[in-house]
Amino acid sequence: MVSLQEKKQVITTESKDILCTLARNNTANLAPCTHEEGDTRMILHAADAVQEGHRKIVLRTVDTDILVLAIALAGRLQEQQVELWVAMGTGSHLHYNAAHEISNSLGSEMSKSLPVFHAFTGCDTMSCFAGRGKKTAFTVWKSYPAITDAFLQPGPEMHCSLQLL
Repeated sequence: MVSLQEKKQVITTESKDILCTLARNNTANLAPCTHEEGDTRMILHAADAVQEGHRKIVLRTVDTDILVLAIALAGRLQEQQVELWVAMGTGSHLHYNAAHEISNSLGSEMSKSLPVFHAFTGCDTMSCFAGRGKKTAFTVWKSYPAITDAFLQPGPEMHCSLQLL
């Protein structure tokens, strides 16, 4: 049996500190971690893993927000051939979602637009957009491709939060 230390790198945050199963020389991209939401922390960790040379990454969560953000990140990593998986659920309901495959099926532009779409349609701070759920909004988005262009051109206040992707 291969131990976790030999084959896998697990990274997590504790407050603003970074904890790693394998020693790392440089955690400047991760620490100190000032992201209030775990959602963006996980995406930050995944982006760092890619920079460190990892090509298969699994994010473990029960939050669909992570899947949406992972698909957006996968859209930005398509040329690097990274497999980005999101393990969701608990117990016998645990399943793995291939964020990289979902991103490929949506296309690069739509995948990159997901964080803005997600912010408009419901995230941790907003439950829905004008009383409409994500499914309805997504159907409208697919019917009007020009919306993607609008999502890709956010105002200056959005650029800061999108840079981590």
